[in-house]
Parts: sequence; structure tokens; C-alpha cells
Amino acid sequence: KEGAPKKALAGAAAKRKEQAATAKKNAHNDEYQKLLDAAQNAANYNMKLKFEMNTKISHPKFGMGVVRAVQIDKIEVMFQDEIRNLVHNRG
Repeated sequence: KEGAPKKALAGAAAKRKEQAATAKKNAHNDEYQKLLDAAQNAANYNMKLKFEMNTKISHPKFGMGVVRAVQIDKIEVMFQDEIRNLVHNRG
């Protein structure tokens, strides 16, 4: 039915969903910690600067992150809570 509220998962389905979410969060945290430990340098984020792979970035809102991928004007940064795409090299 359209507009009907969805039923909440119960029992085994709810447990599997919770376990999957926990596994995903743990995998993210593990990768974040490995990147942070291996990263070099440390810079305050500024969209005018150009960043390289494996650079630690201190962002005023998102905290400490590590550059995972670089494009001409965008970087993919892994922060403790999630991965975000930020602009860079705009100077």
C-alpha cells in the first residue's frame, strides 16, 4: 500500500541487519586507523591547497582525515565517521 508505514524488522532479520552494520563500521574504523598510522605530513584543510595521497588533513568540521584518492579538483578523504569528497587545488 502506498503511504503505509514500513514494519520494523524483528527477530533474526533485525539481528542480521545490526550485525552487518556493526561489521561495516568496524571495517571502516580499521581502514581509517591503518591510513592514519601510515599517512605522512599533516595539513589544515584549505580548498586552495593541492593535496596528495596519504596526506593527513585536519578539517575544521570533520576532524582528522586521510586522503584516499586524488583527482584534479577533488579529493576523497576518509574521516573517522565516513568518507567525504572535498574540493582542492582551487587556488
